[in-house]
Amino acid sequence: MKKWLSVLAIVGFSVTTVYGSGLGGFASYWDSKDADSTWGGGALLRIDLDENLQLDIRGSYYEFSDREFGTKWELEVIPIEAALMFKIPLDQQFNAYIGGGGGYYIADWEFSSPEGRIKVDIDDEFGFFAVGGIDVRVGDALSIFGEAKYTWLEYKKAKVRELGPERLDIDLDMNGIAVNIGLLLRF
Repeated sequence: MKKWLSVLAIVGFSVTTVYGSGLGGFASYWDSKDADSTWGGGALLRIDLDENLQLDIRGSYYEFSDREFGTKWELEVIPIEAALMFKIPLDQQFNAYIGGGGGYYIADWEFSSPEGRIKVDIDDEFGFFAVGGIDVRVGDALSIFGEAKYTWLEYKKAKVRELGPERLDIDLDMNGIAVNIGLLLRF
């Protein structure tokens, strides 16, 4: 494992020094079908592969929650994503981009009521997304970006610890749109 991480780090460093890259953070609002909406945030590494192609590697965190009839549930979702995007230069300061990618979505679900807590182990899933946005350079090394992203993601299996090792079929539809706004430091 350490060998593969070392190789990946060397390749990543080589690509970023040849073509340029950036490291940034963003605030996000995700409106999903079954878990309603929430605020979150994340970090990204953007690698310019050539003049019109870029690769984003992203990690985010979202916590959905609701309270009904004395019961509260919390759903944490941690997306780890990669996207390939085509840049559309508008002028020296503005670039639009459009693309898509996939990700691995780690989830944790918990219910609490006056009777106690129930922890539901959701099987992590793979999902896909489309993204489009605009990048505005505010200096040689800094950009502001805004984007809209639509995610296709459904959780299908879970296990309730208190009920034993059996897997349960669930249908938690997380499809929905997100809006991200962030800063990118270019190097």
